Amino acid sequence: MEKVKPQVSSANTDSIAGAGGGMLLVKLAQNLSDENEFKSWLLILAPAFALFIKYIWNFFSPEVSFSVKMFRVKKSRNKLIEQVEVLLNDSTFSEENKVILRQIVEETKMSSVKLASQYYKATIES
Repeated sequence: MEKVKPQVSSANTDSIAGAGGGMLLVKLAQNLSDENEFKSWLLILAPAFALFIKYIWNFFSPEVSFSVKMFRVKKSRNKLIEQVEVLLNDSTFSEENKVILRQIVEETKMSSVKLASQYYKATIES
């Protein structure tokens, strides 16, 4: 089983997120009237805001990616277990095959714990 490491966002994605946030702030400031006292502050703070968004993106992107991945894995794992349970309740299914299916369910449940453990170790090491 391959090790799971937290994904690191690419520099391009970070730059796009930061620049996009800064651009939105500049556009907002440009749409304000010249008499508005916040217009100059918004224009001055746009670069700092862009850096802040880039930092936030860097910080949360790996966690969000992992959470989405774990959601998909959990959903498919639960679907597999449901299918196996249907087969286990089928009286026409042989006992030999039921033993194999029970092993599959056990391995599937253990894989969930192993994946979480590997992610935890990779997070601590980084």
